[in-house]
Parts: sequence; C-alpha cells; structure tokens
Amino acid sequence: MPTAFLSSEEYDERAQQLYDQGKYEGALGLLREGLELYPNAVDLYVGFAYAHLAREDFAWAKSAFEKAILLDVRNEDALVGLGETLLRVGRHAAALDAFADARQGAAGSDPAILMSIGRALYREGLAPQAREVFLEVLEIAPQIAQAHAGLAYTFHMDGQPRRARAALRRALELEPLLHEARVFLGHVLYEAARWEAALSEYRAVPAAEHWDPLAVRRVLELAAALEGAASGDPRAAPWEAHLRVLEEGESYVDRLLAEIEARGVSAEETRAD
Repeated sequence: MPTAFLSSEEYDERAQQLYDQGKYEGALGLLREGLELYPNAVDLYVGFAYAHLAREDFAWAKSAFEKAILLDVRNEDALVGLGETLLRVGRHAAALDAFADARQGAAGSDPAILMSIGRALYREGLAPQAREVFLEVLEIAPQIAQAHAGLAYTFHMDGQPRRARAALRRALELEPLLHEARVFLGHVLYEAARWEAALSEYRAVPAAEHWDPLAVRRVLELAAALEGAASGDPRAAPWEAHLRVLEEGESYVDRLLAEIEARGVSAEETRAD
C-alpha cells in the first residue's frame, strides 16, 4: 500500500539511493508507488525513466521521459534522458533535437549536463557532435580536465592521434590523477610505436588501479620486450596478479577504452599520421 506521509521529494530521494546501488527494481517499485500519489510529479517520472534506461527498457524509458516533458516542457533532465534513449535505439536525428532543446535552457550553461550529453554522443560514435559539446564545456569552464579528455577521445575516433595526444596531455596537466586519460594516452602512444613513452604512462597508474586488461597486458608485453621482465620476474608479478583479477572479475566491455579500442584507427594508420 502507498505510504501517504512520504512527499514526492522523499520518494525521489529514496529511489535515487536505490538507483545508485544498482537496485533498479526496487527503485521502480518505489517510484510507481510515488506516482500513484503524485501523478504530476515530474521528478518521479524522470527517475522512473532513468531506472528503465539503466535496465535497457527503452520503450518504457522513452514513454516516461515524454510524460515528464509534457508536464514540464523545459525540464533539462528529461530532455537529456530522452536524447540518450533515442540514441540507444538509433534515432540520432530525434536525439540531437532533444539535446538541442535541453541546451537552449539552463543545460546550455551547466558543464555537468553538457558532459553527459557529450559522453552519450561519443558512446554512439557521433564524434563531431560530441566534440562540439565538449568545446562548449571548455568555453564555460576551460579548467575541466575531463572535457579535454573528451575532446581527445573524439579526435582519436576521427583518426587524429596527434590532436588526441595534445588534448590528453592538457587534461593531465589539469588533473594528474585522471587515470582514465593517462591510460588512454598510453594506448595512443602504443599505437604510434612509442613504446617507452607508452610504458611510462601505463606505469604512472598503480597496477591495482588499472581497470582495462588491455593496458595491463601491454605493460607486461613492453616490460618483457624493453626490460627483459618476463613472466615470473618480480617486476611483472604485481601486474600478472592484477590481470588475473581483471580477467576473472567484473565485465569491462562498456568501459570507455574498450569502446575506443574497438572503434579506433589501426596502429598502422596512427604511425602514418
């Protein structure tokens, strides 16, 4: 039975906590209960839609985002969520329209929302459109390291490794502990056959903090080739142990570098740049 003493904001907050824990079914149940009591609560519809999007229930997500927009035509969270959903089902033109509507409002000056749009576009392989959004972020806040890294990913996707390296180095100047960017710089250097530099960048991230098995394999490969640290060598032991953890642990297929590796230019093309 619905718990009438909870406000719509409390339903939203409790559902968000479940969502953050990956408990999407629980979040959806709580949001359904809230919507029975507060059928015009935009935030509850937005939360409901994002929980369905996380479960890849695209039709349900689209319907809920559209309901939220009917209630609040300028709601940036709903517009961005609708854009992400449309991207996921291949409706790119409609998604770009939704993102454009969001950027005409407050989202157009909110770096966090713009970053989410840029990442969504990048994930779907729309590098030029993603780059445009990351550049908008940098016009507002030029010190955001992740926006420079985002630019680098789009340059790499478009076969521009030199520009990718420059953008990654700028990101790391601003945020030296941005491990995602440093590991990716290692990949770009590896593709350019700059072996020593690649190994240095990979090793600048502690072994235990690597999440990409490809990077760890390349550390072992380069250490063996450049330093004679073959399997069983004490210098290789921490990396071999961590690689076993990665290979036996959680899936990493939707991580950023895995996408880049799958879509990126070949090493031969990169060396020719």
